[in-house]
Amino acid sequence: GLLGNPSDGYNGKTLSILIKNYHATVTLKPLRSPTITFHPHVSHDRLQYDSLADAATKCDAEGYYGGVRLLKAATHAFFDFWRQRGV
Repeated sequence: GLLGNPSDGYNGKTLSILIKNYHATVTLKPLRSPTITFHPHVSHDRLQYDSLADAATKCDAEGYYGGVRLLKAATHAFFDFWRQRGV
């Protein structure tokens, strides 16, 4: 299938594949505050490492990417979508 990420550098046009047992969950709750908080995944979006070597090993294995930047891009696209419709 085709799926896009607005920040992927290809204008959201990327080829995708299905991966068994891989998913994401999003929960939207009405709040009185306009604050948005992203909660990074404890192991996949780590911001703290046991050592410099630990950080380097993680970057070598997985690169410098994480889910938080994708959440930010999706949030931006969501905002633009509704703003263009006057909501």
